[in-house]
Amino acid sequence: MDGKSKQQLLDNGYIPSQIAHDVYLHPDALLQSTLQEEELIKSCLESRRKKQPINLPIQKFCTYYQQYFHINEFSAHLSKDNLKFSSLSLKGDNERSKTRIKEFNNINYPVMRLWFNGDKNKKLECLVTGQSLEQISEENQSINEIRTYNLFELHHILTVNGLSVHKIDVDVQPSYLLGKRNLTLPKEKPQLIDLMNTVCICPNEHDKVHCSSRFSDIKYWSARNAIPWGLKSEYNFKYFCGELNLNLNYQNFLEKQTLDWYEKNKETIDLNKNPQDTQEYLSRFE
Repeated sequence: MDGKSKQQLLDNGYIPSQIAHDVYLHPDALLQSTLQEEELIKSCLESRRKKQPINLPIQKFCTYYQQYFHINEFSAHLSKDNLKFSSLSLKGDNERSKTRIKEFNNINYPVMRLWFNGDKNKKLECLVTGQSLEQISEENQSINEIRTYNLFELHHILTVNGLSVHKIDVDVQPSYLLGKRNLTLPKEKPQLIDLMNTVCICPNEHDKVHCSSRFSDIKYWSARNAIPWGLKSEYNFKYFCGELNLNLNYQNFLEKQTLDWYEKNKETIDLNKNPQDTQEYLSRFE
């Protein structure tokens, strides 16, 4: 199983898909099929769901290896737009994948603790109830086993009609990023800012929010005394940004957590689609 870089694909005549994210096709793929690109991608997704091999030159990016692989190395599921590949651990590499997730968590959890709690060493708590959300231990008496786990949800502060306004990837839960990326790296600044737009709450409170209100902003969370430490004052905000080398303005960032800001800018934001690129996303805040 040999991975390829984007430049290697381009050098070999591959072109980016206009339909699926991080997928590259060789023109031969379209020549060998009677289907248009959108139908071809859907057909490939269905084949991968059934674990059927695909004999077409189509490559997909793997976030774990940071390289491109033939789509036969991936499983697939249908997202709401029916056009999303989901990477396997590629040839049974589950243990290495688990180790990588743990390494990322060890880097990212202190960052999130600082943002939400003001203390890199204080375990994450639900901003609404105050209950601990890290290293929860529970005994299963049926098999005489004690398991320890983390149980929290990251919910975007600004939501309209139940949709997150500042979500960088509409198909990915914010907490998923903690185990997949090193948020302290400059290239991951958009993902870090995405998480700064959230509140950390327990699953029960998360369900309540979705049931009780399809609209929320900083005023909604302030009324519940559930503001992240990093947003409670300009001093806190500047301290966090200094630690993570972010050049952001507190008042501007705070304003973008309001429904009033969304109303003024809604013509430029499609809540059902990802921003066109990370620079477009960053331009909202910088």
